[in-house]
Amino acid sequence: MMMCFCSMFVFSLDRVLTTFILFSLLVFSCRMNSIYVTPIPSIVFIHSAVNFRVFLVDQSSSPIQTNEKFAVTLLYEDGTPVKESSSAMLLNGLNGNGLIPNNVSTVLVMSQLSYCHKNQKFKLMVEATLGRSIKTVYTSPFLVVNYQIRIRNPIPKEWYKDEGGKKNSILLQLELVDMANHVVTYEIHRRRKIALQLTLLYDDYTVVHNMKEGGKSILCYNDQELQLNENVLSCLFVDWKGTCELNVRIESVSKNHNSKLFVICIQPNIALYPQNADIAGGYTTPICVKSKRITRKRFVSSEFPIPELGDKSKRTFF
Repeated sequence: MMMCFCSMFVFSLDRVLTTFILFSLLVFSCRMNSIYVTPIPSIVFIHSAVNFRVFLVDQSSSPIQTNEKFAVTLLYEDGTPVKESSSAMLLNGLNGNGLIPNNVSTVLVMSQLSYCHKNQKFKLMVEATLGRSIKTVYTSPFLVVNYQIRIRNPIPKEWYKDEGGKKNSILLQLELVDMANHVVTYEIHRRRKIALQLTLLYDDYTVVHNMKEGGKSILCYNDQELQLNENVLSCLFVDWKGTCELNVRIESVSKNHNSKLFVICIQPNIALYPQNADIAGGYTTPICVKSKRITRKRFVSSEFPIPELGDKSKRTFF
């Protein structure tokens, strides 16, 4: 009798240990898996469709076939949930937060501007619904706008600021465009004034604060007069054709900034006209600013030296 009881106890303990090990392996396997969300643009036009996918991937970043569904929640950039997400977002045609399947194309449509939310950026929180141990992920923040400032001309990769004097500058040809990439004219943008503001950044998009040369960081021509306004260029407006041309000088060289490249940010001056917060800014491609090109001196071989005119013994007469 005692032997039978001991056998049953050992058998039960063995089953418990097996169950525990299997459960631990399952939990460990879930923890090794992660959620991957395809990138969402940093600028999203209102009422435009943005396609993205959510994958469950293993440790080697390979997609996993699963019936997992993901909960998608609209947040502000600081992580605060958007209270009325049903009026701000459509997810696969349905209002507000919702569930999306694994590895299926999802359509996001934003129906409210960031301007209507104190100019805050949005982001999506994506959570697993079955594997609770899988880490929650967040998309990069995005701004919802009506229009965007676009630079239509190529920007030089290298620019020599001290060649050609103070009138030497970088040409910026700007356009105001909508979600269809069409230029927005004066009639379309409701006859409002769009003042521009320039900011000098590094190519990691951090602001240039310390100018080792002193003085202004960025200058701009307007009607052939060099404006000494730093960053804020309230006299420059997008015209009735939805375009603007600027001639800009960067008053520093990359060498004095740990050889970093510069980027010029052009955005609406919402301090002057707050209603233009529905317009996203534009950025130049990175620029390496140098002083002047190095001119090499003409090399004269020492094998055939040029005789000095003052030395009569070295003169040759014919």
